[in-house]
Amino acid sequence: MDNSDVRKLKHIIMYCRKIKDILSKVNDSFFVFKNDWVYQDSISFSILKINSLIQGLSQEFIDQTLEHIPWDEIMALGKRIIGDYLTLDRIELWNAASKDIPKLRSFCGIAIKNNQPQPNENMN
Repeated sequence: MDNSDVRKLKHIIMYCRKIKDILSKVNDSFFVFKNDWVYQDSISFSILKINSLIQGLSQEFIDQTLEHIPWDEIMALGKRIIGDYLTLDRIELWNAASKDIPKLRSFCGIAIKNNQPQPNENMN
């Protein structure tokens, strides 16, 4: 993984945290979320930013991590947000935000940690 991937993963984590903050503002309640377009738009925007960052990840990194993260599914949700926002299934958006995004955040954190040089590694 190159430094550009690391930077993008850190930004993805930032947007995942924003989504977590939004969910806490609605007390993790789908009912509150589905009835408030401000929360829906905020989560949609963060998912779109995550999609944009994913598009910038190296193909090598994407290929190496496909078995852990469904990058294509994340990208497909972004396309649906852009193209079909008014008919987008709010349950799908909620599930992505409440179930998939925490997994993505955790994965990105682990990937960054695993990319850090270990204290015993030879840096020559």
